[in-house]
Amino acid sequence: MEKIICSSSVFVDESDKNEQMLLQAKIDKSLLEWQATKPKYRFLKNPVAVNKCNGTVLLSQYWDMSVSDAHDLIAELWTDCSELTDGNKLRTFLDEAALHYILETTSGLHSVTYGDTQVTSQVTSAIKKAGFAREYRQLLRMIKNCEARVRKETKTKLGNVSIERNLVECVRADGLDEVVLIGHSNEQASSGKLIAKVLDEKKIKALVFNRTKVETQLPRHEYYPLPEIKELGENYNSIITLESNNDTRPFINEIQPNFLNVYDITSPTVFPNGKPPVRKYMGLMDFQRIGDQTLIERKSDKNKVLNIIDETIASSGVR
Repeated sequence: MEKIICSSSVFVDESDKNEQMLLQAKIDKSLLEWQATKPKYRFLKNPVAVNKCNGTVLLSQYWDMSVSDAHDLIAELWTDCSELTDGNKLRTFLDEAALHYILETTSGLHSVTYGDTQVTSQVTSAIKKAGFAREYRQLLRMIKNCEARVRKETKTKLGNVSIERNLVECVRADGLDEVVLIGHSNEQASSGKLIAKVLDEKKIKALVFNRTKVETQLPRHEYYPLPEIKELGENYNSIITLESNNDTRPFINEIQPNFLNVYDITSPTVFPNGKPPVRKYMGLMDFQRIGDQTLIERKSDKNKVLNIIDETIASSGVR
């Protein structure tokens, strides 16, 4: 296997977070491809950048150079492909340590959400999109084998941490195949938009009611102006994501008699008198507690994950 070096600007602990560095360290992949052709980087081969929400990882194969030169060169390449001005702030790993860090990353140990289930595909996709699947075939095989064992033998990637996904899982557990979704902002990161997406993934239909027209509509769902919810005229299960204010609270109070199950993530709650008299009520704190418990369970298996990583590296013959 080729020698591997990787460097990282990723933070895990919030106390380590540096917003300025996070933005500066993001690597321009087109620039990386161009810079890598320069003679001064001839000892680095097939560099790949993975830009994550909590930082960037740059990995490369290298040859015919000392450890200190490898550190310096990858830091220089990084600063040539980003707005980062000080490569000394990066953490750099070589050979076995680099493999360990990459597998820790794909296992979700260095993600904002511990046990992140998307990060493996982020790393493998970055390698493949850079056109280096063949060059990194052994590493990709190690990532695949490690991921399979982590999922099978640990709790690290089980369950959901996000409020929105836990809400939808509760809807599924209650056996519902259709719900009323009240509130769907057009903002990219809005809770209503994410809930609609996850409902669609789980094949649960939603009647979506929003104050403004929803720009991106999913075929499974139906979309209506918010006032038209008064025309439903029957009892229904509702998910409420509206902003809680002087307009929405009286409106929800007016239609409240039609609610059966209520899944409410408004904060403070849109119900003026607290928990409404419905068949079942779950509020924001309920979904947060589920996520907190999932996180505790995920972290409890950290040593198992590290052992799996050690065994994956050992079985690859790298040592």
